[in-house]
Amino acid sequence: MNGNGYIAYHKDFESIFQDIKKAKIGKLVPSEGSTISIDDFFAYSEAKVDYFDDEIKSLEASKGKRAIEEFSIGGFDESFAEFTAIEGSIFNTAYSYVHLTEDDWRSYNWLSNHFISRSKLVADKSDKLIHNLDPNSYFKQVYAKERADFLVDAVPPNTILFFDGPIIGNQITHYTMDMVDKLQAKKIFPIFFVKNSNSNMVTDEIKDLKHKFNSDIHWANESLKVSQCSQWFHYEDRVNNKNQKLFCYLKSFNDVSAQRIEMHPSTYHYLNNEVEKILNMIIYLMFENGDKRNPQVRPIAIAEKYARETRRYSNVQKLMKESGLIPTMNEGRGFN
Repeated sequence: MNGNGYIAYHKDFESIFQDIKKAKIGKLVPSEGSTISIDDFFAYSEAKVDYFDDEIKSLEASKGKRAIEEFSIGGFDESFAEFTAIEGSIFNTAYSYVHLTEDDWRSYNWLSNHFISRSKLVADKSDKLIHNLDPNSYFKQVYAKERADFLVDAVPPNTILFFDGPIIGNQITHYTMDMVDKLQAKKIFPIFFVKNSNSNMVTDEIKDLKHKFNSDIHWANESLKVSQCSQWFHYEDRVNNKNQKLFCYLKSFNDVSAQRIEMHPSTYHYLNNEVEKILNMIIYLMFENGDKRNPQVRPIAIAEKYARETRRYSNVQKLMKESGLIPTMNEGRGFN
């Protein structure tokens, strides 16, 4: 890439298409609804939510701008596409991390391809083709492992990592929790952002809010003014109490729904005295990004653009045509 970043590839990124060609896998067909979904909450009956504090906080972007000089910060996002053939599916993913340097944002990007088939006869034709009876669920596990390995390798120590997506998401929750442990062992502190959630955990579990609002976002929008952050809440899975998090809601602009900010309790306690500064920094980075239609912190917005362009740069369509596949695809921006 240019002087501000690099792209790395999975070791089988291109050679997998040579094996697909040898296996004589046929034409692609349209696959509707192929975007991978990771639910951000378990069913309410499996979790409990309590107030962690009781204060709505007014944030100051000017303080957040000054706070940036005190922290090392970066952002993560990914871009995903599934190409479905009669014999199986190719899952093509670009992982992107951007880091704020003194002069600019520096990007680190990694690309992978995986062909997964329910047919053992097809998969047995190459050790690069994977046999699994539930390709989408299996790929979520592959994705979670690759994501963790990429971030542990790419992110420098002592970094605040802004992460697009939930910390708890059904099938890959334990992988995410493991990733948090590995990152924090390097003093990398992930903070998770969730937009457009249908969660009603707060409004169902907090007694004085029950039956008063349609969803958590409805409650947050009614309760918060611009540049305000809600109380922090503590979430604990009743089935597995290792699955815990702290979360709050933040409103950045009028006429835009609030979004949820999450972190593991250990992250909060590590950062303890710095949490207020980080919240001010978050509102500043949302204002700096300036997109009222899609409000997000600037590091994540930049990582999202790099992830999309990195996948385009890889020219998977050309590789697919050369392997005998016809690239009809359904593309998803991420895994939320």
